[in-house]
Amino acid sequence: MLSAKKITSVISALTLTFFFVAPSIAQEAPPPSAAEPVAEVEVSEQDLEKTADAYRKIAAVQQQLQAELQTAEDQESRLQLQQSANKNMMEAVESSGLSVEQYNTVMQQVNADKELAQKFQQLMME
Repeated sequence: MLSAKKITSVISALTLTFFFVAPSIAQEAPPPSAAEPVAEVEVSEQDLEKTADAYRKIAAVQQQLQAELQTAEDQESRLQLQQSANKNMMEAVESSGLSVEQYNTVMQQVNADKELAQKFQQLMME
């Protein structure tokens, strides 16, 4: 079983990837900054398809979360909704056949590689 600290760090990475990579897919992917070099990793077509599937599922979880947060009555309710959504995002990735680490690695490559970003965007339109 994962410790609470590890779950929090995985969820944070997943959430940050979702929020920061998504806008760049629609636009030209910026080059990686010198402070955060991205090691080039070969991404198979199958892993790219799995990542696109997971991305769609994560987007649906995020959309549902936003709607539920608007009707949450207090901070505790919002926190419970966020925790549930984070668990659902992790499950979405895993149900697509990837680990959270694999998903994040592929999304980093998509963000760093213009050609891969275009392939990913095409998969998202299917």
